[in-house]
Order: sequence, then C-alpha cells, then structure tokens
Amino acid sequence: MESKIQLQRILLIDQNESLRDSMAFYLSNKSRTVCTARNAEVAMELWGHAKWDIIICDYHLPGMNGVEFFRSLEEKFKATLKILISGFLTDEIRLDARDANVHAIIEKPFGPSKLISSLEKLIS
Repeated sequence: MESKIQLQRILLIDQNESLRDSMAFYLSNKSRTVCTARNAEVAMELWGHAKWDIIICDYHLPGMNGVEFFRSLEEKFKATLKILISGFLTDEIRLDARDANVHAIIEKPFGPSKLISSLEKLIS
C-alpha cells in the first residue's frame, strides 16, 4: 500500500546543514518532493515555485524564527501542515506555536522513524 507521505510536497527549513541534508535525504525516499532552505528568508523565496503540503521548520533560525515564519505565511498556506522542530523548547515557544496554528512540534533530537510517524499521524 502506498504511503500518503509519497504524495506530499515538503519544504524543510533548518540552519543546521547536516541535519537538514540528512532529513531531506530520508524524506526524499518517502515523499514526492523535498526542498530545503537554510533560513526563513530563503524559504520565502521558494513560495512562488511550488505549493507545499507540509512545511517542517526549526524554531531557532537566523533572522526570523520558525513561529514568526509560520505566522507570516498563515494566509497563503492555510491548508499546509506546519511542523515546528526544536531542541530548546519552552512553554512560551509551545504557546506561540499553538497560536500560530502549528500542527505539531517535534523535539530534537529525533530519528527518522519519529519524523515519519509524526507525518503519517498528521496526514491521516
């Protein structure tokens, strides 16, 4: 049976190049399209190039943080699943993420199986 993840277009934003590349490599074998960005500003440049089904964004980015990024695209990507990842979560970040209509938060460190199970749960 085909996974629903295989039909998804995923945008992945993380300043940590090795983590971003390893997640992209793993997701590229599971989804239709994976595109990466090192920060929110680069991700914004990609908006016009594709419609994203899922956006996975780290909270701690240079410039705009992940929650600010999600807030900035709320009108344009209402139907997009928004996932925040972070290794330094606080109650304030969790509340801000909820207020920004983030669908899930995944705490670092996490492995590929945690990421995929979270995606499958959100998609179903």
